[in-house]
Amino acid sequence: MTRTRSLAPRAIGAVATASTLVLALALAALGCATVGVPTRAARTAVASMATGLDQVDQELAARYQAAATEALEIARTRDEYADRMRRWDAAESSLRAAHEALLGAEAAIDAWEHSRDDAAWRSAAPCVAAAIGRLGAALHAAGVPMPGGLEDALSAARSVGGLCGVPASPRATEATP
Repeated sequence: MTRTRSLAPRAIGAVATASTLVLALALAALGCATVGVPTRAARTAVASMATGLDQVDQELAARYQAAATEALEIARTRDEYADRMRRWDAAESSLRAAHEALLGAEAAIDAWEHSRDDAAWRSAAPCVAAAIGRLGAALHAAGVPMPGGLEDALSAARSVGGLCGVPASPRATEATP
């Protein structure tokens, strides 16, 4: 007899993560004047996104392995194997890119704390949003669900505004880390 697993704890965790993330990014975007709050909020947001990426990684790894095993059994040529794995490879590549964007965001927060200027964070947040958006599209193509927390992270990261690769416009910041 197989034991059924309850999804309730996972759903509650996703809601809590999403709520924390939205609050954290909102505080960071507003540049609260309380010492350290904006950078702590941004770090919390990045940590929440990293948790979501870890969930995706675990889900994707199992499905990727199953798809690769099936493709090896069915494919007669290397090209046929590559065709069968294309959407899975895109999802895996998008996951790596999202992880790298988060590392960049973390470095931007470090710079913010050091310089007391949030321009690096405001430049990094749109890149995180773009990377998570690409990940969502790749996961959808592969039939892998994106955790609700990451969907909320995408919305929150987009709320910071700006375009990836375009430096944030200078502004006076009242916040100090």
